[in-house]
Amino acid sequence: MEERPIALSPLADPVVGAIFDSVENAGLAAQSLVESVLKSEGVKLGNIISVTPQKIAIPNVEVRSTRVDIFFETDKKERILVEVQMYKEPLLERNMLAVSQDIATSIPKNSTVWRVRELFPKIYVINIMNYSTRTDNDDFIQPIKLMYTKPPAKTAFEHLQIFNIELPKFRKKKHDLTDRLDAWLYIFDTAEQENKTVEEVISMDETLKATVTEDPGLKQFIENYDRISADGEMRKEYFGYIRGMYYLNGLQRSAFLDGKIEDARNMLLDGLKPEKISQYTNLPIETIREIRL
Repeated sequence: MEERPIALSPLADPVVGAIFDSVENAGLAAQSLVESVLKSEGVKLGNIISVTPQKIAIPNVEVRSTRVDIFFETDKKERILVEVQMYKEPLLERNMLAVSQDIATSIPKNSTVWRVRELFPKIYVINIMNYSTRTDNDDFIQPIKLMYTKPPAKTAFEHLQIFNIELPKFRKKKHDLTDRLDAWLYIFDTAEQENKTVEEVISMDETLKATVTEDPGLKQFIENYDRISADGEMRKEYFGYIRGMYYLNGLQRSAFLDGKIEDARNMLLDGLKPEKISQYTNLPIETIREIRL
């Protein structure tokens, strides 16, 4: 029996960078994905100008990243920059790094605030995340708007808008696979969760297959995924990324357990009974008794 090749997760940093590598290869896919997220905001994106992966080449997998910068130009010659990031790591540092880079490259030094207002593009950041940031809200899209609103009011302008898309919450909702956003997220999430290729996910559902057939952007995304899945160098890079993530997760788990053990030790010194400490820390009662000894 022929061995099934390991599926590449479409959420992995190197895969994102390889798929969305240029406007020629991924312009339709980028536009489809971004429009599906921003449609509820009534944003008119205009023509797509560029699609560029921004890889931060740091050996440590904990801080390396890939985001995709997508530039649009409206009918009024306004620039709109959309940054798409798909990851599991902390988002605040990556967002702030990305925006600071945009400021550095878009605005000449010593510009006045009025000149900044003219030159600075509208920025939408789309974070597709494999974890949830808020437990008090069931919506899988968390929009965050940041405004510069200090007086005088006429200087106020929309500076940045962030859309955090939380896959664990999306997972729990009823999916409408005729909807483009649901189709995109279902493909991402199912491929990641079930270790399937994008093609395998699409073949599981006839409605999803029909939505893909009707959307040129989704079709282009699948073509690019097929292309990089067959590329030997890309697979080497991906396996290196996976090894790094396993190593990082092991370190995080070790640090997490070390913290719990230290908490248990302190609780024992405070006179708490092992049974109570086990209840508070979720450590096995045997582990707590060993700490006491």
